Amino acid sequence: MSDTTAEEKSKPREPAKKGLHGWKAALAVFGCGTLAAFGVFGVVLALLGTLVSSISQGVAPEKENSVPPVVDSVEPREEFLEDKFDLCAIIDSISAAGLNLEPGYPEPLDKGFEGGSPSQGDLVRSGECSGKVLLGSAQYDPLDFYFSYRSIVFHPMDGKDDVSREDLELWKSEFEQTEINISQSGPSGFMDEAYYFYGIPGGGSGSFYHLVSRKRSSVISMHLSSPQEVPISAYQGAVNKFERRLDEDLNGYIPE
Repeated sequence: MSDTTAEEKSKPREPAKKGLHGWKAALAVFGCGTLAAFGVFGVVLALLGTLVSSISQGVAPEKENSVPPVVDSVEPREEFLEDKFDLCAIIDSISAAGLNLEPGYPEPLDKGFEGGSPSQGDLVRSGECSGKVLLGSAQYDPLDFYFSYRSIVFHPMDGKDDVSREDLELWKSEFEQTEINISQSGPSGFMDEAYYFYGIPGGGSGSFYHLVSRKRSSVISMHLSSPQEVPISAYQGAVNKFERRLDEDLNGYIPE
């Protein structure tokens, strides 16, 4: 990674707020009366029904204050916007993910494919960052979070997507060889191709979830862990909140 420390990013985003999402209040009308007052009561109900119908038709549902919708289909750009492509900054902007990155993480590192200086038609960008992810439940403490990526932006020869497939297999193999207790693992539907690992860290307690994934010519890894026994479903729910934005930007920012 670069030895140059990035300028401190904007102040950490506040954790995602808790609360109900999308629920609407139901209207109920209760009444009582004698048989003698039945006719009057029916008129009252009719008037109330008309009033409620008018209000329902005239007032639009309140929208949530959330992240702007992501475009369903983004075509690759013809040229690389290098000042925009910082995956750590991108994931830090996903408010729904509950991510708080540590400030001052390194800027992206640019190299040539063989490790030398980058040049026109030969650029590999990589980066890493860490922080905490809030699960939105008082039952669990914030998860430790580590993220890294390697994107082949330009390759001297054709087939940069194939090279990233090899990178994915390499990252997968490297993690499998670590001395940890993997209780579950297998393919994942995250982006184009992915593998997940779930188990107990090397210390013998707690839990972790590790994901390696590929989108076109980019490979990313996410590692989340906790001293608590967090179920795999909670980890998967946290990771899935990053997918849509990463899928869009890795498809749109990397030229063909």
